[in-house]
Amino acid sequence: MRNHLEVTLPPGDYRDDPTLTATANNALTLNNTVPCGVEATAANGNLTLTGTLRDTTERAAAELRVAGLTGVRSVQNDIQIRDDTGPADVIPQVQDSPF
Repeated sequence: MRNHLEVTLPPGDYRDDPTLTATANNALTLNNTVPCGVEATAANGNLTLTGTLRDTTERAAAELRVAGLTGVRSVQNDIQIRDDTGPADVIPQVQDSPF
């Protein structure tokens, strides 16, 4: 059995893709919890986030920032987490570990 659900927006909440893309990118730029490096693109009201950030907290903050924008039907979060942790970052954590 399959459910074929479709999210439809009230006419006053519809935003065309260029407008929604610009609105989402402005929201990301103006947010202090999301560093530069994230870009949003819209297709039929569905946003896709791309870019690279330091950690999952920043990734989640970017998604939360755009998910509630008027006209957004869904968010696909394709933001990558960069792995720039070096030995100097890990050694103090291991030394402070109780194990």
